[in-house]
Amino acid sequence: MKRKKLDIAEYGEAMLERLKAFTDAILSIAATIMVLEIPVPKGNLAEMSSYRTMVSPLIIFVVSFLVIVSFYFETIRVFSQIKKISGWQVFAYSLFLMGVSVFPLMTRIEASSSSTSFLFVYIIYVVGISRLHDNLLKRIMDFNHVLRNKRQFLVVSYYLVIILAFAFSFTAWNNIGGIFMIWVPIRSLIKNVVIK
Repeated sequence: MKRKKLDIAEYGEAMLERLKAFTDAILSIAATIMVLEIPVPKGNLAEMSSYRTMVSPLIIFVVSFLVIVSFYFETIRVFSQIKKISGWQVFAYSLFLMGVSVFPLMTRIEASSSSTSFLFVYIIYVVGISRLHDNLLKRIMDFNHVLRNKRQFLVVSYYLVIILAFAFSFTAWNNIGGIFMIWVPIRSLIKNVVIK
């Protein structure tokens, strides 16, 4: 007996408007509450040890905030060009938004963790969610028959930065490794917002 092929739902502009509004809410809340997870230094200015505990969570916050902003602007650009979305794409996009809502937790873990391997986990998380976002938006554009810009902007530097961040995550200077990760969302913002 043959299995019946499932009819995949297709949604129009009404669903796209709701997805835009939901995306705005999730990204705005995630970007805002992350700053609350940065530990407040204790003591006076002369006690630098309490300020050192802020450095790594602050770097994680900056990277996370810039990644979220990058997602926001790229999503706005794509959603302004499309007219429909499939049911599977809505489902995958919901999983992406769930993944984005984990960013504040990452800042909290960094603030309370003394593990030197956390940066390694964080890098995998950022790269993974960024790849999911990029692939999802590409599929949505293909579904709408929208031509994508095939230009690859500074791809070599993207991978070089990730390798440097990985390398530093296993050294005594693991706090510095996060600084390299700042280039990842900056590259994306330049590609999606600054350059035409």
